[in-house]
Amino acid sequence: MGARTIDEVPTYVSHCLDKYIVVCPLDKQMFQLLRQMGFKYHGIFPRNFSIKAETEAEKARIFAALRDLGICFSLGKEWSPSEMFEDYRDRGLLEGPYRRIGWASPEVIRIDTI
Repeated sequence: MGARTIDEVPTYVSHCLDKYIVVCPLDKQMFQLLRQMGFKYHGIFPRNFSIKAETEAEKARIFAALRDLGICFSLGKEWSPSEMFEDYRDRGLLEGPYRRIGWASPEVIRIDTI
């Protein structure tokens, strides 16, 4: 998909913290879908919502549901959501492509289907 401006940022998985998946919903319709899935306001990161996943299998199931909604998985340093998605896919917990989002600069994002 390539580079986009910061004004075109879609909803994305921003963090995977221990047993929590954190999503940044920038779209009101996506916000409602996330709430229906059980996501709740996450107080640590402003405007982010999280859901608890006790096991890797549960995380993989939630990742698949998020991917099926078109939600992106962020790149980052250390153990990013996109790296976790690829690890689960390599181990057979997930299959198929997903959308990866990364920042080329503070004003430019890049979205690729991997």
